[in-house]
Amino acid sequence: MATAYTWHPRVDLNHSVWPRTQPIMEDELLTSWLVRTALAHGCSPLALTSIIWPKWRALSCDLDRGLSSDRASSLASLAGCSVSEVSNCCLDSIAEAISERPIGKATWPWILVRGTRNLRSAAGLQLCPLCFAEGPPYYRISGRLAWHFSCPRHQVWLIDRCPNCWTSLQPQRLLPPDQDCGACHLCGYRFALSPVESTCESDMLFQQAADECLSGHCVAGSQLMTTADWFLWARMVQSFIRCASLHPTQSISAILRDLGVQMLATSPSGLALEALAVRERAELLAQTWKVMSFDHEILAQVFRAHALSRSALPLPRGCHAPSSISGILEALQSGASRHRKSGAGLHGVPNVAKAWARLQRKFSRDG
Repeated sequence: MATAYTWHPRVDLNHSVWPRTQPIMEDELLTSWLVRTALAHGCSPLALTSIIWPKWRALSCDLDRGLSSDRASSLASLAGCSVSEVSNCCLDSIAEAISERPIGKATWPWILVRGTRNLRSAAGLQLCPLCFAEGPPYYRISGRLAWHFSCPRHQVWLIDRCPNCWTSLQPQRLLPPDQDCGACHLCGYRFALSPVESTCESDMLFQQAADECLSGHCVAGSQLMTTADWFLWARMVQSFIRCASLHPTQSISAILRDLGVQMLATSPSGLALEALAVRERAELLAQTWKVMSFDHEILAQVFRAHALSRSALPLPRGCHAPSSISGILEALQSGASRHRKSGAGLHGVPNVAKAWARLQRKFSRDG
């Protein structure tokens, strides 16, 4: 069984202004803790956040991406904890660690998007039904990371939709008399009762490697890399595989055969990696890891033998080529370097497929 990476310990809050403040569970997301605390006091999450930040409609945005110092301080003083303990429940420190450029307001690389409009979210938070069955149900930081699709403790697929009504999991929309995060806000189905399906060890190789990279062990094809460079290289490879599946030229098909990489079974939707469904991300990253696990000299030889164009491995806009992959990039055929907008989906995907994928996401806000 894989060892789970941890982001922060449990925090017991004994000096809170509120009488029934819930402890911050290990690796819990900020939104999850606020929802549990609100329900414990018999009020809606919207009512609680309105007390903390009277002039800010907090739940109408992606609260887990981080708080300003003033807002974090306001919450910490009421909850009876430190500002750092509040910040540990957010995603901005992770986003900064895996990106070589400052994070902005757009899609963050490797952080799953919610697609929030008012209180509704197009994409649900991920959870493991077995974790929800074992103890107090709460949502974890790992459920927002694009490379997480399997529970490292139970090795089962995560879910981001209610198995009963298929709406996206949106705990911020729970209301009393609900008492915890363990049920669907729309139909009341208990997620601990969800059927589970085991994942294969091979499905989790990229997930395990990415978690290890955050802890400082960044290796791809025997090449030591920085955390930001490792995730940038992974982003370039997954973009190459998606484009190869959409436009399988003779040379690219030959490269994939030589490397033992399969074309993606699912039709590319045009959505960015951070907006893909659980199984689509798993399939894509499994093939990505096959490429990343090759020694860089071997990759360079294969790319050179089939005259792979430089445009097939585009750098995201605003990023610089890491020195750790310079040997691979030098093996590519020269030509105009094509930068791809960070967070953007696939170019060339049929408009009907794009429109259908986006329509499905809109429908998932309300089931």
